Amino acid sequence: MAENRELNRNARADPAEDPANQYSELTFGRELQSRRREGHMKKNLLFCINKTNEDKGFTMIELIIVIGIISILAQIGFDLYIDYRAKAFNASAINDGRQLLNVVMNNLVSFDDVDYTHDENGGNRIGAVDTNGNPREPVLFLSPSVRARIVGDNDTSGNGYMEAYLYSVGGTSDLSTPSGKREFYCLVDEVAEESYFSLE
Repeated sequence: MAENRELNRNARADPAEDPANQYSELTFGRELQSRRREGHMKKNLLFCINKTNEDKGFTMIELIIVIGIISILAQIGFDLYIDYRAKAFNASAINDGRQLLNVVMNNLVSFDDVDYTHDENGGNRIGAVDTNGNPREPVLFLSPSVRARIVGDNDTSGNGYMEAYLYSVGGTSDLSTPSGKREFYCLVDEVAEESYFSLE
């Protein structure tokens, strides 16, 4: 009878009051918390790995589209560059043509004896001889890229005449001209009293 009472008392006793039981519950709670933390870390790690595998880079179609756009822009830029470069060369020929016109007009006024005849492969010295073929100081030096076909001379009789076609080797293409480049026309005629420089 006394033994049964003792057993019932032990059975009714609060398990929290047992120090051994408290230690085991505390240990179990910590382990459970630790395992939950590890599980959460594993989930995060797997999520990062899967995301990295998904974001491998651009697809082939995206790369082809980008390459196509870049090539179109490069072609447009190259065409504009060629056009501006040709216009810069044309400007050199125009500048030399205007200088030639001014030099010839000044020579007419001062009655200088100059033979302007010049072949397009004859170098850059214009008017380096007089009408008798004697050497003299050139009246003009052409720019390095400019070529000129010039006929005419100026003597002391007042019958000066000069006709020239100028172009640049790097200038705009024009298949209708003998040089294959855009040419600029220059004329001075003392008898007809006309002089002009044409950009056409």
